[in-house]
Amino acid sequence: MPPKVKTELQVFNLEKFSVAQLPELQGKKEEINAVIELNPIVDIIDTATYESAKKSRTAVKTLRTGLEKEQDEVKRKIKTHILDVVDKEYDLLILDVKKQENDRQNPIKIYENELEAKRQEKARLEQQRIDNIKKELEDYAAGWKNLFSNMSFETIHNISAEFHESYTSFDTTILQEFESLFPVKVEELTQYLSDRTVSLTNAENARLENIRLEQEAAELRAEKARLESLARIAEAAEAKAKKEREDFEAEKLAFQLEVAKKAELEKLELQAKEAELEAKKLAEIKATEKVEITEILVPELPTVNVCTPLITEREEVKNVPASLVETPLTPEECIAPATTWDYIIEEFKKSGEKSYSKFLKENYNVPTKL
Repeated sequence: MPPKVKTELQVFNLEKFSVAQLPELQGKKEEINAVIELNPIVDIIDTATYESAKKSRTAVKTLRTGLEKEQDEVKRKIKTHILDVVDKEYDLLILDVKKQENDRQNPIKIYENELEAKRQEKARLEQQRIDNIKKELEDYAAGWKNLFSNMSFETIHNISAEFHESYTSFDTTILQEFESLFPVKVEELTQYLSDRTVSLTNAENARLENIRLEQEAAELRAEKARLESLARIAEAAEAKAKKEREDFEAEKLAFQLEVAKKAELEKLELQAKEAELEAKKLAEIKATEKVEITEILVPELPTVNVCTPLITEREEVKNVPASLVETPLTPEECIAPATTWDYIIEEFKKSGEKSYSKFLKENYNVPTKL
């Protein structure tokens, strides 16, 4: 077997690489310049120049598209023959080194995981400690808020005193670094207690006011009932007084009628007696015939205010001229001037008697009817 010939590979220096080393680019600029020179810009003045202009443009366009295709082909060759090979080789190298790295990283990772676990446990314990302290504060506040919410107006004083005793004797050292939060909680609870006290006080005042208003309403109803009762009593008294006045007036009228009737009867009886006496005197005069008729005088009649026999038609008394007979007095003239109804009523008031009719019967005769 012939011995293998060792082929020496040329080292490819990327730092000294130039695109001019690519064979595809060798003489490319000269080729482009030649095409450009063969296809100059044409001024279009007619159909011939128009066609020449299009031909020149098409040649330059073909040059451009050819360069673009060549560019893509060169890039594909570079990627296939250089970049892909480089990637593959480096991937193998990196994989070997990665294994060595992992062999060295694993112990570090295990140790760091242990440290992280310890750190997390320490953090958990610290958070638990903090949570317990905060819970102590929250439980304290929640307990008093519950008491404040359920207290009544009557228990305000006792609960307020208990709250004061509670926060003044509280051991704040258990709160450790959160000790400064306790006064804040106390201030919040104090404000809550104050608001609750105001609310309960307002409610109690409203309740007392309602009771007062109800009592006033009851008193007003009672007073109204009393006044209505007094009004009914006054109405009844007025009706009774009116009835008594009407009865008194009726009794007075009846008494007046009775007095007038009695006076009339007495007057008639008096007239009858006087007439009888006059007739007797005339008979005696006639019997004796000792005096002349012209000398016969009318019997002396009573003086003023004394009732005479009533001569209704002013006839002449037998054997006595009518001119000599005095006009009789009226029934009113038979009563003394001072004895009037007003006078009698005034005397009744002074007497102290209760019955007007009884007073009249005992002190006066029946008057003459008008």
